[in-house]
Amino acid sequence: MMKLLDAWMHVWISTCLENMCHPSTGTDTTAPPPLSNTPLTLFLLHTLTCRIDERIAKCDDQLRKCKEVMSRTKGPAHESAKRKALTILKEKKMYEQQREQISSQQLNIMQQSNTVTSMQDTVTQVQAMTTANKDMKTMFKKKKELKIENIEKLQDDMMDMQDMYNEIQDVLGQNYNAPEIDDEELMGELDALEMQLEMEGGLDEAVGGVGVDATPSYLQDLPVAPGGGGGGGGVAVAEEEADEFGLPVVQRS
Repeated sequence: MMKLLDAWMHVWISTCLENMCHPSTGTDTTAPPPLSNTPLTLFLLHTLTCRIDERIAKCDDQLRKCKEVMSRTKGPAHESAKRKALTILKEKKMYEQQREQISSQQLNIMQQSNTVTSMQDTVTQVQAMTTANKDMKTMFKKKKELKIENIEKLQDDMMDMQDMYNEIQDVLGQNYNAPEIDDEELMGELDALEMQLEMEGGLDEAVGGVGVDATPSYLQDLPVAPGGGGGGGGVAVAEEEADEFGLPVVQRS
């Protein structure tokens, strides 16, 4: 009974695959083959593969028992077990061939399904690109804002307005009370200032390198006498007082 059921399922699956790959003449041959039954077909093929795997496992168990009998017996019993093992091996090979066929069918169905899915995605992408192309052409024809000459003119107008704005800011930033100054006059004053600085520098060098704010040499500290703790051999000179102008005060007797 199980063999008849498996054979019926195998024939039914083969018929479904044949109808999917070669539709009848009464239908539109240009339309893609229907794929709504693909998951069901794959499920049935998987179920049939599992049943075949169970049959192969059962054959392996029977072969193991035949080997045990062959190892324990001799003579007619050994030959009987050997013939039974050959029959089981033939049955196992038949099941293995069926499993390979079903696996190939599963692979073909999955490849066809993936191919059709990819083709449908490609058609959808092409349709979207075609629609976008039409919309872009329509916008370029009807929209004046997308014309290159209008965009260039707009850029030129914006640059002109920016220049006008900068000129307005320059006018608003003018100082009305500033007197007019001649550049030549400024250059003459600058040259005179440089000459004055050079003359002052030469005078300082003639005096002995004394700066304007430096203390005169005659007001600097004099050497201290040997007994005053300075530790030198110089002559002791009394420190003179100076008036408000830096000159020594004359002592009156």
